[in-house]
Amino acid sequence: MFNLGESEKRLATLINSGDMISAQSICRQILLEEKFHHYSLFILGMVELKQQNYSEAASYLENAMLTAPEIIIYQVNFIKCQIKLGRLNRAIQVARKIRWEKVQDSNVLCAVGQIFSTFEMHKKAEKLFKKALEKDPNSIHLLFNLATTQKYLANFDEAEKNLEGVIQRYPLHGPAHYALATFTDEESAMKRIQRLLLVCDSANQHFFSRVQIYFALYLEYEKKKNYKKAFKSLDFANKLYFNRANYDLAYQRSLFRAIQKTFCLEGSSENESKQLILVLGMPRSGTTLIERVLASHSHIDSVGELNYFNSGVFTGGNDLQLDECGRPNISVTKREEFREVGREYLQTIAKGGSNTMYYVDKSLTNYLYLGYILKSLPNSRVILMRRNKLDSCFSNYRQLFAQHTKKYDYSYNLEATISYQTEFDNLMNYWVQLFPDNIMTIQYEELVNDFKCQVNNVLEFCNVKFEDNCLEFHKNRDSSSTASFAQVRQPVSDKFIARWKHYKSYLLQDDAFASMFQNIDDYSM
Repeated sequence: MFNLGESEKRLATLINSGDMISAQSICRQILLEEKFHHYSLFILGMVELKQQNYSEAASYLENAMLTAPEIIIYQVNFIKCQIKLGRLNRAIQVARKIRWEKVQDSNVLCAVGQIFSTFEMHKKAEKLFKKALEKDPNSIHLLFNLATTQKYLANFDEAEKNLEGVIQRYPLHGPAHYALATFTDEESAMKRIQRLLLVCDSANQHFFSRVQIYFALYLEYEKKKNYKKAFKSLDFANKLYFNRANYDLAYQRSLFRAIQKTFCLEGSSENESKQLILVLGMPRSGTTLIERVLASHSHIDSVGELNYFNSGVFTGGNDLQLDECGRPNISVTKREEFREVGREYLQTIAKGGSNTMYYVDKSLTNYLYLGYILKSLPNSRVILMRRNKLDSCFSNYRQLFAQHTKKYDYSYNLEATISYQTEFDNLMNYWVQLFPDNIMTIQYEELVNDFKCQVNNVLEFCNVKFEDNCLEFHKNRDSSSTASFAQVRQPVSDKFIARWKHYKSYLLQDDAFASMFQNIDDYSM
C-alpha cells in the first residue's frame, strides 16, 4: 500500500545521496497517488532543467509553482526556464509578482536578486542582496553582487567600499579588481597597480580571473598615462583569453551573409504601433550615450539591453545559427506570426505608461534580426551609431565582456575585430538599403562635437519634441548596466575620440590594424 510519508523520506534520502535517477522514479510514483505533490513536481523539473530540457522543466515547475505559490524557489527556476525558451514576456510577468519580503533564506534572496538584475530591476535587486547579506554577512558572493548592483545604480562610494571588502576577504577575486578599475579615479591608481602586481600571476588564479586582473592593470596604467605598460597588460590579457575562445570567424561571416541572402521583405505585419525606438551599433560606438539622451525625454522610457529578440522568438527558442542547408534557422515566416511577435514584445516592455509612450531598446544583437523586427513592428525607428573605425575596433579590443557572452569573443583579437566590424557594416548597409525610411545614421564624432543640433535631429526623427532634459542626460538617475555605465554619468565630452592614438605605435605592429589604418583617409571619422 502506498505510504506518502515513507515515500517522502525515501525521496529525501535519494536526493541527499545524489541518486537522481531513483529520485525521479519515486517522484513519478508519488504523483500517481498525489497529483499535485509540488515537491515531486519541483524535483522532476530541476532534473529536466539540468539536462537542458527546458520545455519539460517549465511544465513541471509551473505546476509546482501554481500548487505552492508561496515557495519562491519554484518561481525562480520557472523564470530561468522561460528565459531559456525565449518567453521573456512570461518570465517578466512572474518576476514582477514575486513576493520576497518574507523570505529568510539568503540563497533564495540571492537567486531572486539575480533574476531582477537580469531584467535590469537593479533597485529591487539591491534590496534583496542587502537583505541576503543580513542573513549571511560573510558571503563574498553576495557582497560582490551588491557592489555590482550599486555600481549600475551609480552608488559608486558604496560600490567601492563593498568591492574593497570582497578583495580584503579574497585577494585573488578578479571580478572585484576589474570592477574597481572601471569606475575609480586616477588618484589611487598606483596603489591598486601595486596590489594587482602582487596577485596577477598567482599559481592559484582561475583563468578568467587572471584575464580580469590583467584588464584591470591595463585600465589603471591608462589612468596614469603609462601607455606602454597599459598596452602590454591589455595585449597579454586578450591573447590569454582568445587562445581559449575557439572563435570561428568563417562561421560568423557565413551567418551574416546568409541573413542577407535569404531575407524576404514580403509578409510584414499590419501592426501600426510607433512606440519602438531601436538603438544599434557596434559595441562602444556611442549607443549608450544616445540611449540615455532619448531616455531622458519625458515621453520615452528605456528597456535597456533586454535582448528579447535574441532569446529565440524568431528561431523557435534556439540560438540563431545556420541549418544544414546553410540558411539561418528563422522559423517565423508568416504575416500573422510577425504580428504576434510584435504584439508580445510590446506587452513585455509595457510599464503602465500611456499609449503615447515610446520605448528605446539598445540590445546590440538586434542588428542580426533587424529586418524581422521591422516586419513585426514596421513603424519602428532605428538609430544606427557609427564611429571612426580605428576607434571602434580599438574600443572593442580594450573592452572586457562577460565570460558567458560568447558573441563578443571576436573582440579579444585585433584581426577578428576588424573582420567583424567589416561584416557588421556590410549587414547594416543591407538593412539601410531595404529600410531607408526607418533608419537614421549618426556619426559618434558629429554627435559629440555638435551635440544639441544632432540631438534635435534624432528627436525629430523619433517624432518627439525637443526637451532640454535630453542635453542633461548625465543627470538621469536610472540604472545603467552597460560598459559605459560610468561615462553616462558625465556630460558629453570629446575625450574618448581618437583614444587609439595613445597606442598607435603598438597597434600598427598588428598587420590587420596597419592595413585598416592605411585604407582610411580621415582618421577622425
